[in-house]
Amino acid sequence: KQPEEALIAQIITAGKTLEQAVDWQIIHYPLRDWLAENRANFPPLTIGRFWIYGSHVRMPLPAAKKTLKIDAAQAFGSGTHPTTEGCLHAFHKIERANKGRAMLCRGRILDLGCGSAVLAMAAHRMFPSAKILAADNHAPSVVSARENVRQNAISQASLRVHFSHGCAVREIQTAAPYQLIFANILAAPLRQLAPRLTALLASNGYLILSGMLAQQRRFVMQAYEARGLCLKEALPNGDWI
Repeated sequence: KQPEEALIAQIITAGKTLEQAVDWQIIHYPLRDWLAENRANFPPLTIGRFWIYGSHVRMPLPAAKKTLKIDAAQAFGSGTHPTTEGCLHAFHKIERANKGRAMLCRGRILDLGCGSAVLAMAAHRMFPSAKILAADNHAPSVVSARENVRQNAISQASLRVHFSHGCAVREIQTAAPYQLIFANILAAPLRQLAPRLTALLASNGYLILSGMLAQQRRFVMQAYEARGLCLKEALPNGDWI
């Protein structure tokens, strides 16, 4: 595709009005599969009992690990970000504390702001009999999440992905209460969602919050503690918590 000459002229004119010399050239780059090249730069990732890999990986899958296939795409959550890693470590701690208990093994789990649905799929790998919902307000993420669920051979009866602004979609409301809720979003929406998330949580349930910086911890926690929740543990990871 040829560059738009009118747009180039507009940029040059803007530069001249700022009395700056404008040096420009047009370079043609051959067609490349940038997504494939990006994926190749992501080796398999081990987080606790999980082994996260892309479709470009050709090595045998480790039998001792819970495997998740996730390709780099528009959806957030390939496991490389400290917030996702922190959620998985927190999940491991909860799983070990509740090993064999029906509360989580056959309970209901929500992944709000699911992105790629990595956390929802991790929950399925650990508790295949649980009923799991994942939701995001970013339509491309919902598409990617559903494809990831299919790629990992997880049935819709076990894990459903919904488009939802916050907790608004009816399916999220009717499936409550949840024994476990993941919310890996950002500090401001986490605080804003406090009334809704605490209302959806079972009385003996767990809420894993992430996406906040360490200095935002009190800003978020105050909203949940005011509604009767107590902090079980904080897991710092770099600047995030």
